[in-house]
Amino acid sequence: MTNATTGAGLRPFGLSLDPLEGESLAGFVLRLAHRLHVSPHELARQTGLTEQDRLGRARASLSTLLSPDEVSRFALTTRLDPREVRAMTLEPLASRYPPAARSIDDVRAGRVYSMHTDRWLFPTTARYCPHCLAGDGSDVQNTHGGPWQILWRLPVVFACPLHKVFLEHLCPHCHKPINFSSRTQLVPRPLPPGSTRPTAGPP
Repeated sequence: MTNATTGAGLRPFGLSLDPLEGESLAGFVLRLAHRLHVSPHELARQTGLTEQDRLGRARASLSTLLSPDEVSRFALTTRLDPREVRAMTLEPLASRYPPAARSIDDVRAGRVYSMHTDRWLFPTTARYCPHCLAGDGSDVQNTHGGPWQILWRLPVVFACPLHKVFLEHLCPHCHKPINFSSRTQLVPRPLPPGSTRPTAGPP
């Protein structure tokens, strides 16, 4: 249960979303920001993800591991169970995927603050299944999109078992690789210049 100190200054949103199966933390931030009509940066700020970042940004290592306080703050504001919040990070994969376990140890020891250095985690080019992102036909996914899967961030994952297709890495419009603008942030494009709406870019 979130205590008063951990949740100081933070309040639950009037609206939220249920996490989708296998969804990444960054993907959930994008979808919820879209529902609340705020930028991903503003959503991260209001959920306490930027509080401990020296640059005022939500650091990329949050995708690996959240501290107990970060879990409590995010769960409080988004009306989620702490177990749902942890499930959107790489922490549950630690026992099955050694690079995730190493990265978690590095984050806990303070050796990783923002970007990941392990080449078996988080490739520089985003990959995705277009069928997953198009949604499953439900009202909520038609409106806010399908899940950016946490497993897509692992270099060893190259196909979508649900739709039986290889993951894409090119923009469907310009046919160029979808590259991150910054590997140090949870959401690489949290606030485009002059915009208060979330982008459709990769998390």
